[in-house]
Amino acid sequence: MGKLLSVIVILSLFFGCKNFETKKVSADELKSKSLKEVNWKKLSQYPSFPACQKVDARERKRECFEKELARHIYHSLESKKIVLLDSMREEIRLRMEITKEGKARLKKIQLSDSLQEQAPDLKQWLRNSIRELPELNPGHKRGIPVKTSFEIPILIQSD
Repeated sequence: MGKLLSVIVILSLFFGCKNFETKKVSADELKSKSLKEVNWKKLSQYPSFPACQKVDARERKRECFEKELARHIYHSLESKKIVLLDSMREEIRLRMEITKEGKARLKKIQLSDSLQEQAPDLKQWLRNSIRELPELNPGHKRGIPVKTSFEIPILIQSD
């Protein structure tokens, strides 16, 4: 009986150890899996201009980024001669992304047909303005640079 019990214990240890084998996971696999589980809507750090780097609070950094971006676009458009025939108040929507390398890309420009007719060069001026942005610091999630997409409204008003 003792021999039979010894054989059963040895066999169970021999065959049972296969169930305890571990699979080695590479760092790249772990990072890839982790990135798939990240909630991209909640960045730990928003993209920023160099002027915003010293701002500590997360929301203030986002506000600084938005103000600097708007300031740059308005400054760029200020040097252009936009002559509008009608008095208008129009909102232009720019859909943009900041790559994980910190490059700004303009994905889409939404403006009214009326504004397009009266300022046919406006889209090109906006593209140039975004292309001329200084180097940006990308958004981060868990310390990893990530692509960030957003939309910004630009108000065009004439009297």
